[in-house]
Amino acid sequence: MDGALNEGLEFRDFYKEYAGRCDALVIRPENIMKSVSYIQAHKNEAAFIEGAIRKEGLFDISTLHSCATIKALSVRGAVSGLQDLLHTLPLQWLAIDNTLISEKIDFSNLGELQYLSIYKMNNKISGVSKLLALKYLRAWSFTSPTGNLESLCKLSQLAEIELNSPRITSLDGLSQLKALRKIHLCYCRNSIDVKDIFASKSIDYIEIEKGDLAISEAIGQSQLFESVFDNGHYRIFQRRGLQECDT
Repeated sequence: MDGALNEGLEFRDFYKEYAGRCDALVIRPENIMKSVSYIQAHKNEAAFIEGAIRKEGLFDISTLHSCATIKALSVRGAVSGLQDLLHTLPLQWLAIDNTLISEKIDFSNLGELQYLSIYKMNNKISGVSKLLALKYLRAWSFTSPTGNLESLCKLSQLAEIELNSPRITSLDGLSQLKALRKIHLCYCRNSIDVKDIFASKSIDYIEIEKGDLAISEAIGQSQLFESVFDNGHYRIFQRRGLQECDT
């Protein structure tokens, strides 16, 4: 790394599921212009963006649209200009973590995105059904007009989904995700109809963490899955006969 150009900049180890580990630049309001220069010079592929923790004084990150090499982005804090980046950067990995966002977010331009983690997936979010390359989805407070997962049915590459505190009443639509092998349900406060799990031919693993006991009981009573781990708060179910099939 160049002495003068990287003076005052911070780097963190960044794990990208699709490409191993790399150094990621930590971008804050006080160093954004220097960060842009560094990324343009060194063609960095990953960055952490850290805005303020309160909504007052939004961190405008739209300047980063000129950093065309960024493929992996983690965004935290109160920011603006995120939509500009989603229209210009060739993102394959995106995490929007506990972020105060003042704008509507449309993901429909991210045709190469493989990993998405998003906090508060609410009515400000659109275009998720257009993420046809997506393999992993983690979402907090997932909502849907239909109260189920039918809005995700077009995600034909989706292999794993994690839903934290989902605001839905059923998992209908899950069986249409033909590549889905694993589902993780966490903090399910309300009863959720899980019968569509049993209609799936692809799901091999189900993880239930700190949620409605009725969900675990329904899966545990199924002849299709067996419990392979249970500590009272966290349960893992595996499709029966899976080991025999894999050997």
